[in-house]
Amino acid sequence: MSSTPWRQPFGGGGLRGNPTATTLVWTGVAVLSCAAVALLVQRFDTTFVLVGLLCALALTPLVLWPELATVTCVFLLYTNVPVIAGRHGVPVAVASAFIGLLGLPLLQLLIVRRQRMKADTTFFLMIGFLVVLVASAIGAREPDLAEERIVVHIVEGLLLYWLIINVVRTLPTLRRVIWTLLAAGSMLGAMTLVQELTGNYKMQFGGLVQRNTEYAELTRLAAEGVTGEEIAEALAVKTGRSTRPGGPVSQSNRFAQILIVLVPLAVYMQRTERRRAGRNAALVAAALITAGVLLTLSRSAFLILASLAVAMVFLRWVRLSHLLVAGFALIMCASLVVPSFFERIASIASAVNVLSSDVADRSKTDGAVRGRTTSMMTAWLVFRDHPFLGVGAGQYQQYVLEYVRRIDNAPRDHTTARRAHNLYLELLAEVGVIGLAVFLWIIGSLIRRLFQRRRELLAKYPASADLATACGLMLLVYLGTGMFAHLSFQRYYWFALALAGAALHVLRAQHGAADSDDVHGDRPVMAVARIG
Repeated sequence: MSSTPWRQPFGGGGLRGNPTATTLVWTGVAVLSCAAVALLVQRFDTTFVLVGLLCALALTPLVLWPELATVTCVFLLYTNVPVIAGRHGVPVAVASAFIGLLGLPLLQLLIVRRQRMKADTTFFLMIGFLVVLVASAIGAREPDLAEERIVVHIVEGLLLYWLIINVVRTLPTLRRVIWTLLAAGSMLGAMTLVQELTGNYKMQFGGLVQRNTEYAELTRLAAEGVTGEEIAEALAVKTGRSTRPGGPVSQSNRFAQILIVLVPLAVYMQRTERRRAGRNAALVAAALITAGVLLTLSRSAFLILASLAVAMVFLRWVRLSHLLVAGFALIMCASLVVPSFFERIASIASAVNVLSSDVADRSKTDGAVRGRTTSMMTAWLVFRDHPFLGVGAGQYQQYVLEYVRRIDNAPRDHTTARRAHNLYLELLAEVGVIGLAVFLWIIGSLIRRLFQRRRELLAKYPASADLATACGLMLLVYLGTGMFAHLSFQRYYWFALALAGAALHVLRAQHGAADSDDVHGDRPVMAVARIG
């Protein structure tokens, strides 16, 4: 199986060797195009026609080179541009249509190149999770929320996974997708760094690096000694808000999460690029992405980043000396750019008192830690009362205020319905032990197969083993962040699984099937290739 080469047109061939016929064809195309434009201008508004033509011209390269559509879609997805465009008045239907770009390479592969469609074990397990979501939604307090969660899983989970594993079929295509992700992450990290260095939080690059500028201005005035009842009241109302960068998703911890999973991919590209320029570019990408993670001041991301560093040394992926030097340099730079960096990281130690019976000790713990601990305890209580299928997809928040009252000496009182801030506890509360088991089966089976492939390929094909390692670490990082964050912005999670699934298909195509249950369909258009 092979993907469309980067420069190969959609239709291939052409009229080479016959200049006269080529000239006649292009002349006819030009005449027909001019006539069509004239008719459109006569019937419709001129501006409308010109905008349509510009859109058509913009799409032409994507039609001619379908793989360009793949990387464009990946870049738009990871930078969250369609959602940001929706906030700026672009119709939701138009903004959401970007995923249709993957239809161009898919059609090229299925119709022009006559390749087979793919599905795998992970895809079928995701269907199983959909069944659990539907079953848990029966009798839900808010059916609309359950329906929304199910639709999100279908579109941002099943459809996205299936499209990615079908259009990313070769190693060159996969590497271009990874480079696209690193470019997106580097750009976001660089923008965050520019904001911090200049102190200009109003410069949000069109919404790609969002911040709470109103709160930033209030804290600046307070720091300068400006007093007044209005400022004091405003700061009191906005307690808990901060100027931390929220990236394209407008949430600091989520921003750190979508950046940190790219770090193993950057290391993979640095290890496997043949050209010095490529290796240097991967190093720069890793530095900018890591800087972006540190500048979010996300304590959970810092812990996961440290764990990732230990894992990479353990796997002999990076040298300990190199890692220590790079880590020290990045942390020092982050502390210089953000003076409160060390204070923020040091506050992690206060978490040990969060469950203390002594009210005074408990009060020393950071408010956010106390609030999240309370949310997690609430989710556990909800699960205990609904152990098998939970309270329903998307329903946990409907039970928070009811169950938080049952906690004796709660670390922090909740006056609003918050989410659980823990992927596993919220899944237990919403879809029960059955749903969590299927969810972990999906990602666990992928991780198992990736590291199995790593062991098989390490001796003879180290570069291929590195690909399996990178994808495995990427998924483990996401599981680690799940200890401190619930499942939101799901497209990033399912896309990570899709990338790992595509990598397994690529490795299978290059080095043969690793498992005995791989099967091929007999029909020319539809085949099921199981990896499991």
